[in-house]
Amino acid sequence: MFLYKFELVKNDENVAHLIVAANDDQKAFEYAESELDKQFMAGDVKEIVLLQKKRCNNGTAYIISA
Repeated sequence: MFLYKFELVKNDENVAHLIVAANDDQKAFEYAESELDKQFMAGDVKEIVLLQKKRCNNGTAYIISA
């Protein structure tokens, strides 16, 4: 399993980050898009960028600056 860190660029140029746990890249993008559908209005996000991929082990973490 891996942790994926995505950057979401919204239409108003604000940026959000999304962390997803998945077994492969394809599933990670599917889960990310599913979460976007729950959290944002359709069309609010103009770009999704994969920033990092880390093997998910006990203690794996990301620092997300404000």
